[in-house]
Amino acid sequence: MSEVKWTPEPLDVDEDYRPGMAWNRHLVLARDHNMRIAFMANFTPHHDAAERWANLLAAAPELYEALKIVTNTLVYLKGEDWETIRSARAVMAKARGEGTER
Repeated sequence: MSEVKWTPEPLDVDEDYRPGMAWNRHLVLARDHNMRIAFMANFTPHHDAAERWANLLAAAPELYEALKIVTNTLVYLKGEDWETIRSARAVMAKARGEGTER
């Protein structure tokens, strides 16, 4: 398994308070809201869906770490050869950018 190439720290979602930009969202480091990780442009008809995506993306580093702990625990309890472990490891590899065609 390769090393994680992102900063495994909490992210937050900030609104864009500039005039006319109220629907946009910024993914920022929780410890420094001036450090933007991503920008999500949005428009009114899909505001709720975009807000949910922003929240999911903000949780991604913590979700990865939780999945890693669960996977390691399952390996300890059940052993390596188990479909759930293979599925979890495949998703983690995808998050690291491994095994994807671009």
